[in-house]
Amino acid sequence: MTSEGVMFVTLLLALMISATTSSPTSKDVKDVYSHIFNGYDKWVRPVWNQSDVVTVTLSFKLNSINEFDEKSQKLVLAGWFDASWSDESQTWNKSDFGDVSHVSVDGSSIWLPQIALINTFGRVNILSQLASTAVINFNGEVEWFPGDSFVVTCEVDVTYYPFDTQQC
Repeated sequence: MTSEGVMFVTLLLALMISATTSSPTSKDVKDVYSHIFNGYDKWVRPVWNQSDVVTVTLSFKLNSINEFDEKSQKLVLAGWFDASWSDESQTWNKSDFGDVSHVSVDGSSIWLPQIALINTFGRVNILSQLASTAVINFNGEVEWFPGDSFVVTCEVDVTYYPFDTQQC
């Protein structure tokens, strides 16, 4: 078979596969939003039984160290937190909504855990007050990504200077 023939068969197969694979439409996504926010109250904890614990997994992703002042023991970091939890009220069956597996929402529109950075330099940072985006997955798993420039304290130990390492 010539190279043109191989290219034609490849193109034909690609078209056949894409024709049989459906993608979610904007209506499907809008229907998911309507479904998960129907009767939703962001002030109510995301568990049916309000005495249950909400387990929040939290990690910090460092983008850059912008400043480190040994004398004042101040550290300025840029980065974001990756927080996740399960919201029992925000689930849907993908097959009912054109196989939409997740949607993005503004963090201010959903329940957020109240997390405060207490080792800040000067002011306490409340993460839920930061502009942020969250992703809600069809199974109710929520991922939230608040990011900012964080000014924190870092107790400096220069015992082994100039070979010291700092742990903040």
